Amino acid sequence: MIGLREQRDMSQGGYPIPTARQSRISPKQLSQHILRFSRVRTLHRVGTTGRSGAAEAQVWALEHPSTPGFASRYGISPENIQNLNFIEAGTLRPGTPFVTRQAPPVGSNVGGGIEVVVPEGGVRLRSFSHLGGGG
Repeated sequence: MIGLREQRDMSQGGYPIPTARQSRISPKQLSQHILRFSRVRTLHRVGTTGRSGAAEAQVWALEHPSTPGFASRYGISPENIQNLNFIEAGTLRPGTPFVTRQAPPVGSNVGGGIEVVVPEGGVRLRSFSHLGGGG
């Protein structure tokens, strides 16, 4: 298991960026995900306008939200799925530090999908698709 340390710039607020993660997957598996991410570099998110971060968001998925089982693997609650009204994709800004981790479970959703955590503003938004409705 890898220990957990957090790094946070208190002047910026936001999500603490883990420098290492206690994980249920092996270091070898985590390295494979990092290698995959470094080649793919397209990150995805879903959200609700007025409630979710967009380009400034810090937690991103390696998988597209249309992938079967996405909500369960990324620990997204049924309420958030019911209210989501956008999908976005972006790429890591050059030189941006990042870590990967397993998504935590939420309710009956098991989590375990690989998330990429970046500092606020670490992703360059490439597409934003509004699905209709409001937050």
